[in-house]
Amino acid sequence: REVRESGRSVVEVFGERVVEAPDAVAVVCGEVVLTYGELAERSDRLARVLAGRGIGVESRVGLSLGRSADLVVAMLGVLKVGAAYVPLNPAFPEERVRQVLADAGVELVLGEVAGPEGELPVPSGGSLAYVMFTSGSTGRPKGVAVTQSAVVALAADARFAGHERVLFHSPHSFDAATYEIWVP
Repeated sequence: REVRESGRSVVEVFGERVVEAPDAVAVVCGEVVLTYGELAERSDRLARVLAGRGIGVESRVGLSLGRSADLVVAMLGVLKVGAAYVPLNPAFPEERVRQVLADAGVELVLGEVAGPEGELPVPSGGSLAYVMFTSGSTGRPKGVAVTQSAVVALAADARFAGHERVLFHSPHSFDAATYEIWVP
């Protein structure tokens, strides 16, 4: 089946899911269970903090968090201000992390999630969603910029019903995690 970009953003598609099923389970991580409504509320709070720090459209935010509900909150919060996230693997050597931060133009690195209220921009499908770095098998790792509509197209190709879940198993610094996180 051919998948085409719809021009829609992850934020837009997520917002529709929140309206359709705010009490449906969105994230399960150990004992932590978040509904779509709770995920929306937490990511809105983070987005307001980011906006208050000057993070906005096309900004790049590093995510140095373990596989957790907070990681998904952070990814969505970053996207809600029109910024892109840059997954950082804490297991990587310090020099590689520094290189990724510099090459991606990361303005802020997140390790915690919380914050005050405020107005949020509305990102478009053409807005940058994240910058994923290659393994560097042919030399220096290269950043690949991925738009929000490309993420939506990937998730739309999924053959899952709204009540089914996908296991988030991959490190968030590996592109397969994009599918595992954003499939509805």
